[in-house]
Amino acid sequence: MAVRRLGTYEVGSSSNNPRTSAYNILPLNADAEICKLPEVKAARNELTRFPVKEGDDVFDLLKEKFLFQEDNIKNQREHLILLLSNARSADYDKDPASVKGKDQDLPVATVRSLFEKIMDNYWKWCSHVRIRSPDCRREEEDKQCMLKHVALYLCIWGEAANVRFLPECICFLFHNLAKLLEHQGPLYPEGQTFLTAIVTPIYEKIKEEADKGKTTNQKHSKWKNYDDFNELFWSNLLFKLPQDNPIQPSNQLHLPEDDPIQHFQHNPGQPSKIKYFKDHFEDAYKNTESKKISYVERRTFFHLYHSFVRVWILLIVLLEILVACAFSGNSLVLLLKLLICIGPTYFVMMFLKSVLDVVMMIGISVQVLSRCHVKASIIFQLLFYGACSFGTIFLYRKMILEMPPNEILLWMLVPLGAYVVIFILRHAVRRQVERMERYKFLACLNWLYRDYFYVGGRLSEKGFYYWRYALFWLLLLGCKASFSYFFQIKPLAEASKSIYPHNEIVIYQWHDLISKRNHNALALMSLWAPVILIYLLDIQIWFTVFSAVVGGILGSKDRLAEIHSLDMLRARFDTFPAELAVRLLASKKQTSAPKGIIISQAKTFSKFWNQIIKCLRNEDYIKDYEEELLIMPEGFNNYITWPLFLLAGKVSLAIKLATENPEELFERLKNDKFMSLAIREAYASASYYYDTLIDGHKDYEIKKLGIERKLSEIDKSSPDKEYKHIARIYRKVKKLVWLTDMDNQKKVNIRAVADALQSIYVDVSKFVKNEKYVQRADVRSTTMPNEIQVEDINLPANENKRTRRQKPLEPKFIRRLHWLLASTEAHSSVPKNEEAQRRLQFFTNSLFMRMPQAPSIRAMKAFSVLTPYYREPVIYSVKDLYLDNEDGISILFYLQKVFPDEWENLLERLKITEKMLTDILIKASNISTGKDAFSKSDAEKVRETRLWASYRGQTLARTVRGMMYYREALRFQACMEEREIEKNEINPEARAEALTDLKFSYVVSCQRYGEQKKHTEREEREKAEDIQELMRTHDGLRIAFVHSEGKCYYSKLIKMSDTGEQEIYKIQLPGNPILGEGKPENQNHSIIFTRGEALQAIDMNQDNYFEEALKMRNLLEQFKPPDKGPQATVLGVREHIFTGSVSSLAWFMSKQEASFVTLGQRVLARPLRVRMHYGHPDVFDRLFHLTRGGMSKASKAINVSEDVFAGFNSTMRNGNITHHEYIQVACELKKLTQEKKKRKSCYLMLLQCLIIFGILTNVFNYRK
Repeated sequence: MAVRRLGTYEVGSSSNNPRTSAYNILPLNADAEICKLPEVKAARNELTRFPVKEGDDVFDLLKEKFLFQEDNIKNQREHLILLLSNARSADYDKDPASVKGKDQDLPVATVRSLFEKIMDNYWKWCSHVRIRSPDCRREEEDKQCMLKHVALYLCIWGEAANVRFLPECICFLFHNLAKLLEHQGPLYPEGQTFLTAIVTPIYEKIKEEADKGKTTNQKHSKWKNYDDFNELFWSNLLFKLPQDNPIQPSNQLHLPEDDPIQHFQHNPGQPSKIKYFKDHFEDAYKNTESKKISYVERRTFFHLYHSFVRVWILLIVLLEILVACAFSGNSLVLLLKLLICIGPTYFVMMFLKSVLDVVMMIGISVQVLSRCHVKASIIFQLLFYGACSFGTIFLYRKMILEMPPNEILLWMLVPLGAYVVIFILRHAVRRQVERMERYKFLACLNWLYRDYFYVGGRLSEKGFYYWRYALFWLLLLGCKASFSYFFQIKPLAEASKSIYPHNEIVIYQWHDLISKRNHNALALMSLWAPVILIYLLDIQIWFTVFSAVVGGILGSKDRLAEIHSLDMLRARFDTFPAELAVRLLASKKQTSAPKGIIISQAKTFSKFWNQIIKCLRNEDYIKDYEEELLIMPEGFNNYITWPLFLLAGKVSLAIKLATENPEELFERLKNDKFMSLAIREAYASASYYYDTLIDGHKDYEIKKLGIERKLSEIDKSSPDKEYKHIARIYRKVKKLVWLTDMDNQKKVNIRAVADALQSIYVDVSKFVKNEKYVQRADVRSTTMPNEIQVEDINLPANENKRTRRQKPLEPKFIRRLHWLLASTEAHSSVPKNEEAQRRLQFFTNSLFMRMPQAPSIRAMKAFSVLTPYYREPVIYSVKDLYLDNEDGISILFYLQKVFPDEWENLLERLKITEKMLTDILIKASNISTGKDAFSKSDAEKVRETRLWASYRGQTLARTVRGMMYYREALRFQACMEEREIEKNEINPEARAEALTDLKFSYVVSCQRYGEQKKHTEREEREKAEDIQELMRTHDGLRIAFVHSEGKCYYSKLIKMSDTGEQEIYKIQLPGNPILGEGKPENQNHSIIFTRGEALQAIDMNQDNYFEEALKMRNLLEQFKPPDKGPQATVLGVREHIFTGSVSSLAWFMSKQEASFVTLGQRVLARPLRVRMHYGHPDVFDRLFHLTRGGMSKASKAINVSEDVFAGFNSTMRNGNITHHEYIQVACELKKLTQEKKKRKSCYLMLLQCLIIFGILTNVFNYRK
């Protein structure tokens, strides 16, 4: 059979070699459903359209030319195919026919959009270092050129290992290798590859510097970190600048040869040219004199002033203004004289800051300082503020001595006014200057803003955001100033005026040498010192108050907590279907929900709602009967059948009111919509129930008696006896339903059912005819011409029934009717579990919040979730459950006491008693000691118990289950869409599964998994076995880990197949990937296995919910460029602390944490726009951060909190971090020792102060 080869994909055949048959998402077998998707076919075919030998694609070309690793090529081939496929499917909602058509060509616009996203940082780097980037100009080869460059960049990035933390180094390598794409011949000497020739030399230098900090314990200012190495590539130090035209440097590396091809080319008989790259990198490294490149962090207390100088200036200047107003009285001249002291104060403080600038720059490379714009900026500021300081002090002194100070006063006002005008204009025109930086005569103006480094420039915001930011602080400072003036400064000013001229010296117990002839200076200092201290510190209190007020207003505007109780949820339940159709369904865009309820909307909502309720039951948050009350049937006889907890007790209450107070009943029917719906459904269901039981016999029909006409004539003025008749019929119908409910009856008494039916028929007949009831128990023979026989009853349990005219009633229908008739009002208060209540309330409340319209599954953005794991618990073993802690309490006992209702729900789900389960667990715990045998029949119960406990602890199992809800939610939504759209689809479930694989992937980076499998300790081996169990449980879960073979290290990706653990990729690393902080480097080595355009950062202490996963595609729409404002690069997500119920201390800590992750994040994002990434479950623009150093920082002793530095990196590279609260992810407070708790408390206090100062400093301008 003929075989056509697409890269390494063989269509039409399968290989028995497990190394070649392994796949991650795209299988090698073209018959797989995901490979049949038109967008996947188009992407795969596009890669083969290159002028290479038949059957090869662009990755085969790159592998042959640059000697990339085989698995790196396979990994990036799948990566690029999925990126192109998702970029193509993004147009599905706009033009479904073109996406699903037979055309196997990708549009140029699709390829160009992906090309621009990946090349964006490279183009900016080329512009900064003034070099020309490769261009794709020929239209006929435009797509090929773009795909070739994208594939090359991904291959370099995929094999760069720790060099991925150096994004501009990646740009440097790509720039030089891209010029060699058309070169023919080998580029490396024999035995050399891209890894050994290019990546390893850089890695070795990074490792050498990192070892200095580990082994020699040198200060971090004495050795280079990742950022220092990356800054090496921000300048032209690595390029040879021609003497005649320094503005347009050549694209050549600074090597002895002039031919750029020879930089990496090896000629036989000559020394290896690859050595020159290594030597050149070492030369550039030595040229910096082992010093920092652009900034050196010195741990000194001067940072309290230098880093927050604007805050100090603001507070001290404001204090001078308040003091001047308090002491001037009614003298305008004195007030003006005192206010002018602001000028000298400002210039002196800026001069001190300039001096510290010079001190802080000591230790930076001379080559960087020799750049004129850097050195000139530092020197100019030092000289300018020095001159202004001495000048203004001299003039101010002259002005004070002059009586009256008219002439010198003008000398002071004119320059100060001119400086203020220039200062305002400088910031007002900044955005325009940045836009016109391409003009050479205006580019020099950037020197005024110190934008001479690659990052931190062009951070100015639109005027609207500045005014919103300024308004917040003006109001805050206005309130602070008013309070300080009237309650602190002014009272002390009056007292100081009395003490200052007082001649009598106060006698202290110690010798006061200060106050003599100094107007009681010590007394004045003692009076003012505490006030000034409070004045400097109370800004934190004011910020807390304003954050609470502004956050509350924003939350109210966003409609947060509108549904805050079960009563509110029940009252507004009928509006949920329409709101869900607008928010969560992929349909035509609507701004608001239509009025009224459409049956189709209710049926769709019921599918969503029921799936959420089933998840709550599987998680043991609700009982079986609560599930029955909460489930919403799809519909019956064109009626919307609402959940029973809305209708519970309504029918029985209506019957009671009818017999006691009919007027109140009719009033309740007007106001309580669910009571009328319950009565309507009860009548319709009871009629259908009766007709089905009699199997459609016309002789026994009730409708022919005219009951409907009779019921329509009843009103509140009807006689009481008619209501009593209805109550009697109601009681008999309820008893009949109870007799046929299999959940209440072990065996149905068919004779009793027949008697009850006949009795109901007689009662209805008497009710219609207004006759008195016959007071006899047996009325069969006297009231009906034909007696209902046993063989006439249409029930599955009726063995005498031979022929059936109608299908028997389903047990769930009978069960629902029984609940409808027999339930009380107490059954409406479900669920009982507080966590279940909170989740349902938040989900239903989010349906009213503003969120983007949900796209179809096919058109949504693809995303991945990445979780770093070290050696935390995976699944609690039985031994762990019974192991006592230092207080003598086991985990299982503790969880049973903290979550008693959830433990009972587990026992109910397993259908076992607590004593029986305890015996099984004790037997299971004795397996390891060999004391007892363990029956395999009870293995599932032990497994469910272990998982139940693990899902309530800080384990990997809990995190994995929560994140895999994304997959379940996408599969659920895709199934619904495919069943509606693909009417003729053979297998919509298979198509939905393929779309789920296309849109979502989950990678857990288990750094030590390879070691744990071979570990000598049983505990570690059990963790590896539990990880394998998670892979068997959750289809689609991928495990990445670092594998070592001697001195060689590899990044591996594995999955669980039918035959066991299967290796997918094995990519060699230049060395041990853990050089700095462990968590970010663990993320870095596995990030190459993630897919999609978005990446969510999830830690080991986080969880997720199915109902929140349903809103993920709405959240990803926030990445689309808005009509106004910058595009988001990090989407902040609301976080719920779920450990608050453990204890009172945990409750307090959870509230403290929640105040930061809710109110705090809300205000930082709006109106301040200074929110960063604080380790919460934020979603990153993956392609943006992929090309800019990743999602975290890893320098040892510098990036201790790697998450917040990721936020800094995103902001300083012109990213935008937002915050959204219509979706939430759960989080658990990490376990802390007593020592760590004390340290964390100190750190939190310090962090709060630093956050206040940092926000006041206006990070948009400061971080440059």
